[in-house]
Amino acid sequence: MATGMVRAGQARLAGVGRMALAYPDFARDLVERGELAPEKVCITCSACSELMRGGGPVGCVVRDPEVYRPFFLAQKRNESQS
Repeated sequence: MATGMVRAGQARLAGVGRMALAYPDFARDLVERGELAPEKVCITCSACSELMRGGGPVGCVVRDPEVYRPFFLAQKRNESQS
């Protein structure tokens, strides 16, 4: 949708939000390869949004689990104890 709007002159910029967290190199891959790697795209699980609402570090729990999964699990534990 965003690509079509930019091509039609209806928009000059498109925001990507969660995709940037899950797949930081998506723009380069689109330019260089003309496609995205399906195994890297956002699966819209909303775990990053939950991290954001919890006030901690925000990132992709699915695509970068070694960094963000511990924060996510700790937040879930804290929520269940509240």
